[in-house]
Amino acid sequence: MSMLDAPPDVGVDELWVRSLKDLKIFVPEAVIMGNAATLSCQFELEKASLYSVRWYFESEEFYRYVPKESPPARTFPVSGITVDHHMIKVL
Repeated sequence: MSMLDAPPDVGVDELWVRSLKDLKIFVPEAVIMGNAATLSCQFELEKASLYSVRWYFESEEFYRYVPKESPPARTFPVSGITVDHHMIKVL
């Protein structure tokens, strides 16, 4: 699931109320083992800047996008998950 995280000095409730609008998360209900799946999320930030987008499988983070970090996108090894870097699109 995707999560928008608040910077350390901003409460999560405050960030969600002020910044996030029209969140849509697209995740297939089930995928046959070995087949590819496309995960995506769409949202409006209104006047705020994006802190991060993170994807998890069960409780393990496998993808993180933090625009202010270099590089902004990172993947983490999680059993059963392969991220195709050629398919990542940040608009």
